[in-house]
Amino acid sequence: MAQIKGSVSGANADVGATSKGVFTEIIASDGKNIGATKTVFVIYATFTAATTEAMITLTPSRNFVNGATGTSLTITANKRFVLLGLSITTRNAGAAVQGVVVRVRVNPSGAAITTSPVVCVLGTGTFSATANVVSSVATPISCGWPCLIEMADPAQIGISQVGTATANNDVCLWGYEY
Repeated sequence: MAQIKGSVSGANADVGATSKGVFTEIIASDGKNIGATKTVFVIYATFTAATTEAMITLTPSRNFVNGATGTSLTITANKRFVLLGLSITTRNAGAAVQGVVVRVRVNPSGAAITTSPVVCVLGTGTFSATANVVSSVATPISCGWPCLIEMADPAQIGISQVGTATANNDVCLWGYEY
């Protein structure tokens, strides 16, 4: 059982083990986060877009330590991963406009592939046919309890992409494991 401590009345509420994760985002009135210890989890890649949808080779970073790269990354054993945000940046490789769309994909029981369920889509493109013009966009995915998108071990997560066949694209997905 977990307990949620009330900050005004001092009362405590018992929460069943299956509900514990839901309450890790409760903030007391004094601004302190009540809940499980969190591990910052960032997934990053620089890639060349392809005109046919393909998975991106990603670098995971947990608490700012890079791990082994892969196109499908496993949630840490006995943990849950909460997605917080996604960003995509593209830079013209030459004097032509460029664009890319990325899709965050999750497979609850195996490798994430281009046909796995999509949990977030984001795209960007440049509007000027000038070398080195940059376009970037970011979006929040989860906005705090009760609006969390999370997945549990043994789920795997990956990011697919499709766009103009040019280099200079960056994607970053961030969140935390608990």
